[in-house]
Amino acid sequence: MDAQNTHNSRGFTIVELLIVIVVIAILAAITLVTYNGIQRRATESAMQQDLKTGASTLETDKVMAGGNAYPLTLALANGGKGIKAGDSTTLQYSLRDINGTSFCLSVSSTRTSQVYHYYNSGGSIQSGYCPEHSGAVLSTLAGSSSGFLDDPVGTNARFVRPADIAVASNGNVYTTSGHRIRQITPSGAVTTIAGTGTAGWSDNATGTSAQFSTPMGIDIDTSGSNLYVADSGTHRIRKISLTPPYAVTTIAGTGSSGYLDNATGTAAQFNNPYGLAVNASGVVYVADANGNRIRSIASTAPYAVTTLAGPTTGAAGASGVTDSPTGSAARFNGPHGIDIDSSGNILVADNANHRIRQVTPAGAVTTVAGTSDGYADGPALSAQFSWPEAVTVTSDGKMYIADSYNSVIRSVISGTADTVAGQRYNSGFSDGPGAAGRINYPWGIDVDNSGVIYVADTWNHRIRKIQP
Repeated sequence: MDAQNTHNSRGFTIVELLIVIVVIAILAAITLVTYNGIQRRATESAMQQDLKTGASTLETDKVMAGGNAYPLTLALANGGKGIKAGDSTTLQYSLRDINGTSFCLSVSSTRTSQVYHYYNSGGSIQSGYCPEHSGAVLSTLAGSSSGFLDDPVGTNARFVRPADIAVASNGNVYTTSGHRIRQITPSGAVTTIAGTGTAGWSDNATGTSAQFSTPMGIDIDTSGSNLYVADSGTHRIRKISLTPPYAVTTIAGTGSSGYLDNATGTAAQFNNPYGLAVNASGVVYVADANGNRIRSIASTAPYAVTTLAGPTTGAAGASGVTDSPTGSAARFNGPHGIDIDSSGNILVADNANHRIRQVTPAGAVTTVAGTSDGYADGPALSAQFSWPEAVTVTSDGKMYIADSYNSVIRSVISGTADTVAGQRYNSGFSDGPGAAGRINYPWGIDVDNSGVIYVADTWNHRIRKIQP
């Protein structure tokens, strides 16, 4: 009897203990959930958003637009669940107030490295790009496949990996391709103005009898009379008269790679000149890629050559990513395409540094966009690019960048980096608006007076244009 009573007493005590443990666990869980909810709401209030870390949906109805008004219509996206960003484990967003009532929301997935843009238009939410680019349409001006063919119908013509591009005031577009310089009229007709197509070096009064070797950067002087070419394979800078028969002459470089400034341009040495730009006074600036320098060539004979920024010793100057008010102390890493803004500053696509740099006429160097290899829109100095090949700048200071490894065209406007056309991690070929258009390693880029962007779409062997 006593033993049986003891057994029953012990059994009841164990069950009761288990019940107590379960109750305590439930109460602790409720307390934790409640506490976390309070903390989460506090965070939402402080940051004006509800970002579910570990989830795939950003509840965009919790994101506040301009004037502290919630853009409630954002909640209609993705079946009322907000913006879906794939199988991401971490989402980030930026909200740009455009005019007090309109806004652009950019959501990025750090797992999939994709960026999703949403903006309001007429009270409804659109997917695509921010308003300044939402109507941008990518189309083909000339080119069809790899090869060489001039043709009055641009889309019948053929190019071999077109490199840089330059647009004249009369609307003609020039590009370097297959050891030749090609011209495309506004209607798309393609002709060759210089080069035989065989790599070599020879000047000639008739442009198509001259020889080039891997010509890269090109630009047109402000008079529209001459086209300048960085003839990379011969380490020379060439000039082509834009009046038929397109006479070709050499203004700088001995033909041997190295580093030497000289009062006589043809006695100077370059090391793989890549980018090239001409200022309003006719001074030619050159991105000497393997020398990691920015050089300048005087506008008149004998075309004195000097170094504006970068190391002043060594055929292959020391590389780096140093900004400096003193040009010789600054460092670049494979500078490629360059352009000049309305103040005379040189913008440089610092290719291996994944940045856009600025060089003043006095040689002071600063970084104006980019941090490291990757892809991220947002504040320019926090943005990421991947091996940018070229940059162009409009008269009102808008920059457009050929973000080559990302296969997209980017912009930097009012200190903010954005995507204009193309699909990152989805290179290919298709015409269309915004993200519907696809590009395959864009190299050269230029803008005409009406704001149309022209692109040398290198691995698609085409010349494209983006109509804003």
